[in-house]
Amino acid sequence: PLELVPAPVGGEDLPRDFLRQLQALCIHTPLYGTRSSAIVALKPGGVGHYLASDVAPCQGAWNDVTGLLAPTTTAVGG
Repeated sequence: PLELVPAPVGGEDLPRDFLRQLQALCIHTPLYGTRSSAIVALKPGGVGHYLASDVAPCQGAWNDVTGLLAPTTTAVGG
């Protein structure tokens, strides 16, 4: 609710509905907004799951990209 949005620090004269948008998990304003997102679940010693999206979370799904973090072996010298 708008009445729960705190007043801006420093006395800026910004509308409360705009301030509420800036505190949302997914931000959409005329000047900027959320363009991508990620969720990382940690486990002892590493990452358990890594989900990523190249769009705002309200516009698409996350993809499981945990495999990108798997160690790889590269042969040296061909």
